[in-house]
Amino acid sequence: MDTLINVLEDFNQIEFHYIFGDETEHSLDAYTRNACEKEFLNFMKTISSELGISVEINAEPKKEGSLIDWYSIFSKANEINIPAYASLIISIFAIIFSTKTKDEKRGQKLDNLIKQTDLIQKIEELKKQGLKIPVDAQNYIDKICNSRKLDKQKSNFFKKLSNQRNIKKIEISGTNKELAEKRLSFEIPRSDFEDYYLDSDNLTSIIDNKAEIEVISPVLKNGNYTWRGIYVKENISHEYTMKDKDFKKKVIEESLSFQNGTRLECELEICRKLDDNGDEYNSGYKINKVFNQYVGESVTEMPSGKKRRQKEEMKKNQPSLFDELDSKEN
Repeated sequence: MDTLINVLEDFNQIEFHYIFGDETEHSLDAYTRNACEKEFLNFMKTISSELGISVEINAEPKKEGSLIDWYSIFSKANEINIPAYASLIISIFAIIFSTKTKDEKRGQKLDNLIKQTDLIQKIEELKKQGLKIPVDAQNYIDKICNSRKLDKQKSNFFKKLSNQRNIKKIEISGTNKELAEKRLSFEIPRSDFEDYYLDSDNLTSIIDNKAEIEVISPVLKNGNYTWRGIYVKENISHEYTMKDKDFKKKVIEESLSFQNGTRLECELEICRKLDDNGDEYNSGYKINKVFNQYVGESVTEMPSGKKRRQKEEMKKNQPSLFDELDSKEN
């Protein structure tokens, strides 16, 4: 795969060429094609919105005798079409879309880093020439090169395309509508499609070690039932999976009191995932540890709270290496 990038060239079209194993065949399932087009458009929308430049994409008539989709790219500022913006976005698309999602060999990663560095330099060059770029080039490229949203959209594209068994490979090119010899292109064989899949939609959880939950519906019996309460920081009610076994045991065996306004001080884990569009959302809430229960003015320390307190006291009373050095010097 050889992706030639030069954002100073006047690219204004993106071409998708679906290549079949049987050269006499030129048909693609309409649902598959439309699904792939949707993911491409989502991908372009993400790139342009993060860049802060609005983009118009027009589908062009298909060439007779093959299955090639053309999309003309127009980018405007103050209602004025600026070709350099379109060329820049096409170049960014080519780098990000051609980069495999799964871990690559050292040489491939280095190659991608060189392309990214080259792109940053060219963005800065465009700025020097007077083109207004709304974002910091380094931060923008770093962000989109590590964007899970773009990874998800790209994964969707190749998973849907792989359902079409007669597809041998896809060739994607940046072209100039008036100057056919100007183009950057890369091709991805079917055997590499899985390298662009996102293995999991799960994201790293958010941990709130000082969360407060106002209990609405406690669980007072054994079983995999969910608690319900208001996450005070958000002032929004959620259902929670109670993971603190010691606390659950205390609730059942000691019949802890719950009344209106009862709060739990706890460690809250907020699980996150990507939806089908690549947007992040909170997929679940887990109470891993309950430290204290507040009922009116009464505070009851829970087993996890006792362990936390003892650990903090031990850490506080334990002399540090610097304390020992100071005492020896004196």
